[in-house]
Amino acid sequence: MVLRKILKAHSRKNVGKAVDPLVFLDYVLFIEELVQNASRRARTDGEKVVAARDIRKVTLNSLRRFKG
Repeated sequence: MVLRKILKAHSRKNVGKAVDPLVFLDYVLFIEELVQNASRRARTDGEKVVAARDIRKVTLNSLRRFKG
């Protein structure tokens, strides 16, 4: 319910009752893509472990893809 109020205030539009699970699923998909891209970036840089700098490098592109 709190999430609905935040989304409604931010978008100034009516928000349906089923928005909470949809936002959660979108978040999970975003995190999954972010980790996959960061992992790919780390491998191309010759690293075996994903570091924070790898995540920072791919965050902007992932955010652009999920922009509503």
